[in-house]
Amino acid sequence: MTESGNPKENAEAERLNNTIKNKLLCNERFYRFDSMYRSINAPLSFLIPNALT
Repeated sequence: MTESGNPKENAEAERLNNTIKNKLLCNERFYRFDSMYRSINAPLSFLIPNALT
């Protein structure tokens, strides 16, 4: 997200990271990587197609 050199894009990336950490994964415990991956990939693929492929 921040490769274009636009300083405003870093704020967008930080906002997305904050949303993932504090809203989507709040109170979640993951014991396997694949379950964590699915929990993160589902909302991201909705927002950003092909985000984690």
